[in-house]
Amino acid sequence: MAGGFDSGNLGDYASFSGLVNVLKSHNLSPDFVHFSRHPRDSFAWEFPFVKQIQNLDWATSAEAEGKMLQGFNRGDPGDRLSILAQEIEASDVLLIGNGRLLVDYSLGRARGPLAYFYLLSSLATVSNTPYVIWSMTLVEPRSKRGGELLAQIVRGAKFLFLRDSDSAQIAVKYGASPSRVRVVPDFAWAMSREPLKPDSRHSHQFAENNLKMRVGINFRAISAEARMAISQQARVLGKIVDVVDFTAVAQQHYLDPGGADANDDETNREVMTSLGLEASGVRDQLLSLADLCQVYDDLNVLVTTRRHGMIIAATRGLPSVLWALEENTRRVMEDYPVEGIVGPRPAPIELHELRSAVEKRADVLEHADSEKHKLESSVAPEELLGIE
Repeated sequence: MAGGFDSGNLGDYASFSGLVNVLKSHNLSPDFVHFSRHPRDSFAWEFPFVKQIQNLDWATSAEAEGKMLQGFNRGDPGDRLSILAQEIEASDVLLIGNGRLLVDYSLGRARGPLAYFYLLSSLATVSNTPYVIWSMTLVEPRSKRGGELLAQIVRGAKFLFLRDSDSAQIAVKYGASPSRVRVVPDFAWAMSREPLKPDSRHSHQFAENNLKMRVGINFRAISAEARMAISQQARVLGKIVDVVDFTAVAQQHYLDPGGADANDDETNREVMTSLGLEASGVRDQLLSLADLCQVYDDLNVLVTTRRHGMIIAATRGLPSVLWALEENTRRVMEDYPVEGIVGPRPAPIELHELRSAVEKRADVLEHADSEKHKLESSVAPEELLGIE
């Protein structure tokens, strides 16, 4: 399996947890081998039963500057590439997912996600190992070369489990056979769920007892385009800053010495500081998926720019006001029962909008259960494992 699981992003952990549960629902418990992109791998801490193989990427962005993947540069030892090829050949299927992986925001000689996944899919094809794309959103490539690589990947996939119909249309446009494309809910909907704590405070007591609403915020540290201005994020919260209690919740904790960090804590801290608030909830440490759920259980509502932030919260019965900044997030809002906000400069959130979201808690739980059921009932296990 290959994807973005090892960048300290708990949303990816939720999707993998859902994948495991979908297979378990069909009495399947395969052995997983994970091609790890980062040596500071927190995914291994969360899922110790998965075998980890360090792949061809460099340890930091600084080391990768101007280079191809390891094994492709003059003087590189070739053992890393051969180990990767041998692991793929020994596997029954290569799973590529999840998220919005097949993007061409960086391209070069064996660099960037599209080139990397094209390499893996090519190794699978040569070794006659089927590969399956799962829980993925596809977007239009921005370059001719990006379109060529995307076409090669989707054409060779045994099956494609995509998260929305727009992604399915893009896959077919670039050569995927319609008979191999499946539109299913995000696999994160099937993540492992512990029962809500008996003293869970998802309730209206903040209104009944004149207590402040407990609002979680999670703003994405880095997007595929650029980091969003702190002032824009703070502006969205400006009207509620004095009437609610904020807790900063980080979904991603990835530090890259010599490169760009992807640590939500840092962005959340700057937003709260710009609002004149103490940075409550900022942890500056890796959380487990269970840790994140425990934080969610003590909130009344979440304001987030993260698709998986909303999904994980929903599985806990926590409503979110989802702020959609890109296509991947906008698509998931279509069926979600709470109204979200769209675009980089929406009107500031009003208190009544948060109250309305809290009132939808039962609808959010029903939606989460429905998506989980649709996922488990619509995914054929033999197709997920690349078997026709």
